[in-house]
Amino acid sequence: MELTANGNIQDAAVKLAEKKSYRKPERRAAINPSGRFLIVAPVDDWLFEVVIGVEKQEGEEMGGVLITGDRPEGERETVSAVEPPKLSYGRGVAAMGKFMKYRSKSFFSAIVRRLSPHVQCDGYEYDDSDSSNNDVTEIKLSGLKVIVEMKSEPDKALKGIINLFSSDMGLAKEYEFLTEIGLGLRNVGGYINGAWKACGPVVSTVNPANNQVIAEVVEASIEEYEEGVQACFDAAKIWMQVPAPKRGEIVRQIGDALRDKLLQLGRVVSLEMGKILPEGIGEVQEIIDMCDFSVGLSRQLNGSIIPSERPNHMMLETWNPLGVVGVITAFNFPCAVLGWNACLALVCGNCVVWKGAPTTPLVTIAITKVVAGVLEKNNLPGAIFTSFCGGTEIGQAIAKDNRIPLVSFTGSSKVGLMVQQTVNERYGKCLLELSGNNAIIVMDDADIQLAVRSILFASVGTAGQRCTTCRRLLLHESIYQKALDQLIEVYKQVKIGDPLENGTLLGPLHTAASRNNFKKGIEVIKSQGGKILTGGSVIESDGYFVQPTIVEISPSADVVKEELFAPVLYVMKFQNLKEAIEINNSVPQGLSSSIFTQRPDIIFKWIGPLGSDCGIVNVNIPTNGAEIGGAFGGEKATGGGREAGSDSWKQYMRRSTCTINYGNELPLAQGINFG
Repeated sequence: MELTANGNIQDAAVKLAEKKSYRKPERRAAINPSGRFLIVAPVDDWLFEVVIGVEKQEGEEMGGVLITGDRPEGERETVSAVEPPKLSYGRGVAAMGKFMKYRSKSFFSAIVRRLSPHVQCDGYEYDDSDSSNNDVTEIKLSGLKVIVEMKSEPDKALKGIINLFSSDMGLAKEYEFLTEIGLGLRNVGGYINGAWKACGPVVSTVNPANNQVIAEVVEASIEEYEEGVQACFDAAKIWMQVPAPKRGEIVRQIGDALRDKLLQLGRVVSLEMGKILPEGIGEVQEIIDMCDFSVGLSRQLNGSIIPSERPNHMMLETWNPLGVVGVITAFNFPCAVLGWNACLALVCGNCVVWKGAPTTPLVTIAITKVVAGVLEKNNLPGAIFTSFCGGTEIGQAIAKDNRIPLVSFTGSSKVGLMVQQTVNERYGKCLLELSGNNAIIVMDDADIQLAVRSILFASVGTAGQRCTTCRRLLLHESIYQKALDQLIEVYKQVKIGDPLENGTLLGPLHTAASRNNFKKGIEVIKSQGGKILTGGSVIESDGYFVQPTIVEISPSADVVKEELFAPVLYVMKFQNLKEAIEINNSVPQGLSSSIFTQRPDIIFKWIGPLGSDCGIVNVNIPTNGAEIGGAFGGEKATGGGREAGSDSWKQYMRRSTCTINYGNELPLAQGINFG
């Protein structure tokens, strides 16, 4: 919950107490009478400390909330306790109503302990007198003794508290599997120089299937970004000197560690992003495949020997690491795109700075924990792989940072253009994976059943939130109605529901904003002459579900040129191959395309110079579901980047052409005689 300095703080405190105390009463952890909870929320110029706990007074448990606000200049204000509704002690969480004294110069003059079912609190000591004895607070946790110096280094104290108490009262039962991959109800969202730390805003990550909070994440601050990138930059000097096959061995171990947690990691991808479980598991498998690919690549980072026109001269190419590679990923593939980039970057000798999507921080943390464990096991600097959970501030910092020569960005064409401009201003390199507006063409000789199955997966998979989703379906006029009738029939059979349940084919959209964009998009479609053939509505539920939709529309409609990130398929007729290719190529984007036909002449025209202008040109398969062995990426407004297989690795290294004179003469190229 966000507390605002201008609002009624006491009302906010009561709501916060209710949220923490009553939401899942059957899953509360036991709390002792001196137990307290700490919530820190930066708002404008203020930092609020909210203390919720219980206090026994004259044999009774008293409830209340104490809020203190600290301005940067050190002024301290205390809001007196307010009484929440009556609380039952034992498995409930009440609130402490005791008024506490604070020293103005001390950022915290009390440490509060949030209990967990898994961590026992042996107690803490607190001196609330006005003397200077409260400058140091002692905490004892399960035999671990921690001293935090409050007065001299308040910022460090804040970070230490958040890091130390990153767990909460326990996850909801359906989310308990998260503990198997190192996640809890409160998670630290920065892996910096081999340590977990973060003191930025606290955000809640939401299950899009029911709009319920899964867990909380403390995001990294811009100061922690600076610390992390500098450590990563320094670690690059070590990592790039490790022989490439040895680097490949580390990536192999990362792949094995991911295999060990494949099901759990796939489940958290599905839970947090909203894609169905087979797709979530498949996404993690994609990183594993990239690890395998990169292990072999680590022994094949070959340069060329080039014949020289000069006697006693040798020309050759050498490939060296760039140093640090920045990777900014999107919510729809919260970890696979990291794998495309990081696996190649690491074997090429680069360190990695990763900013995951703000709405999928649990995936970012879980994958980072796997990588961090491998680095630690091999006594390598943790800073080789640095990750941040955060918003646009972190992304902008990566784009502007001269220490990061290559930035890989996945997202919309609009934002990608801004990233590219920022990186270009400092003469950095950009690798862009942006919007797609992909078409499937079904010719008159096509296997219609095969085409319909492919179209269903391409247009409905991941709820239409893949960059390779089929958004335009071009049907030859002679088979138009037959193919369309079959497609509408299978659309009506699509099971919509919880993405973690067996048999579900269509999960929710990722956010409430995505659902609103769907509604607005349908209105625009109708206003431009589109006819809804099936679907077209939001499904009323707690989650962000919408109906898979087929729209009959003209290829010249403006809305067809845009990417609506939802399961909306535009259907249109064509008369011949030339017209179909023109429609395919008529949009600003150029990511993926596919044609269904049995005729070799059509196939080779389609993949030739006058065929599809996309980076991915398929025949008799969907537009989505690319293998990692080929280079992935597109043209035009898709950005021109290439990731994953083929020779994409070359983008993560700098090429040097070396000419060596091993003779005693100095012949010049092009036969020039100079003096």
